[in-house]
Amino acid sequence: MAFVERLQCFLADVDTTILRIENMKIADIVIEDSYIAQRFEAYHKEPITVRLANIADDMMHVLKRKRNGELKLPSKNEVVKRLKKRLAYPSAFAIYRAFIETLPKGSFYFKNKHFEFNDVYPYLYVQTYFSGMTTFELVQHFVLDEMQDYTPIQYAVLAQLFTCKRTIIGDVGQALFPYETMSLQALSTIFPRATIHRLTTTYRSSYEIATYAQQFLEEGMLQPIARHSKEVDERFYTTHAEMLQQVHNAISSTAKTTAIICKTSEDAMYISEHLQKPHHVMDGTTTIFETGIIVTTIQYAKGLEFDAVIVPFVDNTRYATKFERGLLYIAVTRAMHELTVLIDAAAPTPLVATV
Repeated sequence: MAFVERLQCFLADVDTTILRIENMKIADIVIEDSYIAQRFEAYHKEPITVRLANIADDMMHVLKRKRNGELKLPSKNEVVKRLKKRLAYPSAFAIYRAFIETLPKGSFYFKNKHFEFNDVYPYLYVQTYFSGMTTFELVQHFVLDEMQDYTPIQYAVLAQLFTCKRTIIGDVGQALFPYETMSLQALSTIFPRATIHRLTTTYRSSYEIATYAQQFLEEGMLQPIARHSKEVDERFYTTHAEMLQQVHNAISSTAKTTAIICKTSEDAMYISEHLQKPHHVMDGTTTIFETGIIVTTIQYAKGLEFDAVIVPFVDNTRYATKFERGLLYIAVTRAMHELTVLIDAAAPTPLVATV
């Protein structure tokens, strides 16, 4: 929420200075600065461009009331143009660029009007402040899944786009991105009237796998259903050659789908190159979900389920942080019936309570 709050504070400051308040003389009639300031404040809930148009309307009424005889008045558009010339920031782009310059150097890269993907939602938020945005008034109910993968600024924009009732669903333990993940507390700040329902029963994994996965949850407890399978199989290796042999040994002959889930694409490529069994690699180019043996990463396995899962390369360099604990949670909970975890004996991760 820190980024959203910083942007909101910046826009609040901008709002106090964006329009230069001075007397405006139009067709020999002077519109007092106090009147312009009062009308600008009166429309404070509207975007800047709408406020200027409304002020121009009000000023035209004043001019028509005060003019003498055949005094020719400018059009409303001409008055709007004169007001726009008094803006400290002529566009949403100019405002956003000024905001970026207030951030620590290196946190954002921004030049030549080219945005990074991370700029899109903050810019849309500023665009809404400056010129407004078309809302989806005909949508009666908005449903969003994977709530943990959205950032607070994305929620702030979505709250402006969809003013209808909303259902937001997710698992806070399955965040894929390490930057500013969404918490229930932050969500309640953006949607203060929200009602939170905690669903703790897990139906995908067996009792043994769900119980094993508990150690990777920072808060909250899973309530597994009473569907039993084999105990989770933890195996230790000392060399990559030994680990590869363990991968081969752990592949189930009865499972319809067996996924070997790695943390990185490099690890997945290594497994694929050395796996001496027919298999499919699932990555960003995959369009069809195959059965059999699948080599993939946590990123692409998320949201899917497999009869058996093997998690290799579990060591203290790949899995060490709070965020990486969540990645392990995602990996192990992809398994429905069988789970094998391959741990580096020389550098075991502190995140796994070995059995």
